[in-house]
Amino acid sequence: MTNAHRLTAAQYEAVRLAASRPSRALEPLPSYIRGAAKQSVLTALVASGYVSTCYFPGHVEYVLTDLGLACPAGVDAAAVQRAPGETSAAAPDSAVSPAQHG
Repeated sequence: MTNAHRLTAAQYEAVRLAASRPSRALEPLPSYIRGAAKQSVLTALVASGYVSTCYFPGHVEYVLTDLGLACPAGVDAAAVQRAPGETSAAAPDSAVSPAQHG
């Protein structure tokens, strides 16, 4: 993969938490991901194929795909890209792509 998607710390944390849930549901997201950041994380994860959008009457759910489920298992937390201004303790300094853990 030449244009592999790189996870930010917020994206990684959302995927990691969803992978730990039996339903694979992305929500609830960590409390520090809200507003425009929440929408940005969801949009990027859907675009990368890590998450699918499930439409139900009255609401929408975001669910981890098999690709997204494989991501946290193969990604070293120290290899996740920290976005400028992110201060999460889970936010390391470099980046990783799905091709690096496949």
